[in-house]
Amino acid sequence: MFRRLLLVSFCLSLSKLLDLQIFAQSSYVNFEAKQTSPIRLSPDATRLFAVNTPDARVSVFDVSQPSNPRLLAEIPVGIDPVSVNPRNNNEAWVVNEVSDSISIISVSQHIVLDTLYIKDEPADVVFAAGKAFVASARKNQIGVFDVTTHNLVTNITLFGENPRAMAVNTNGTKLYAAFALSGNHTTLVPADKAPPQSPPTNTNLPAPPQVSLIVDASDPNYTAPKTNIIQYTMPDNDVAEIDTSTSSVTRYFSRVGTVNLGLAIQPGSGDLFVANTDARNLIHFEPIVRSHAVDNRVSRINAGSGVVTHFDLNPNID
Repeated sequence: MFRRLLLVSFCLSLSKLLDLQIFAQSSYVNFEAKQTSPIRLSPDATRLFAVNTPDARVSVFDVSQPSNPRLLAEIPVGIDPVSVNPRNNNEAWVVNEVSDSISIISVSQHIVLDTLYIKDEPADVVFAAGKAFVASARKNQIGVFDVTTHNLVTNITLFGENPRAMAVNTNGTKLYAAFALSGNHTTLVPADKAPPQSPPTNTNLPAPPQVSLIVDASDPNYTAPKTNIIQYTMPDNDVAEIDTSTSSVTRYFSRVGTVNLGLAIQPGSGDLFVANTDARNLIHFEPIVRSHAVDNRVSRINAGSGVVTHFDLNPNID
């Protein structure tokens, strides 16, 4: 009898635990991870892969009839998937930011074939030259894996902050990675060396305090030989270019944006288009700022010359 009571008690406790888990899962609607490439088509454009970030799974649709998409599979992956990229029509690699992993899935089998662990905060994956390139945002590097054996080949160290979105050119010879937190080549002049602020527009207000000043790091007013206040070189690497055959960095592009998000390559020209926000750090103080703190824009990088052209998405804002 005692054993039966213990068994009944255990079953009731387990039932309550399962009820709590089901409730927690059904009520979980938010996620903290930053999606990078959450939707992609298969090479033959008949299947659509979409990550379900808060529910830790990937949805696969048959889109051979675009007006009537059909769900093929819901495949569980790691925690907070943020990017998916199909290597062929059946196999896709899913980047799980919180799990620090890559889930390699099979559509036909509806399962994860293999799991690769990569630190820290992987953000995107692309394929070229028989290799998979995985952006590790917190490590400021790109992990290179063999697509067949899934073994780590090497790590590419980048001189930039938080590489996330990536793209490969048409012939697969060049890989481009955008730095999400690149900055915009500005720095601070210490308060004791900065010029005084302008007098307040309201004459009844007291004189403004002495504060630091944001300036361009190459401003001749604060560099040598004029003042030598800024005694260092400030990098501004926004997008890295990598040779896929040697896994080496060939050049960096600057003056693209402060926070660089999406990245795409134009077929034919090979030019890069980068969705970004640019902080208006050099516009100082209210009322001049007037709440216009950043510009939202798309920037085009000429793949040959490296010349950057900006397109403001809100040109009506004065």
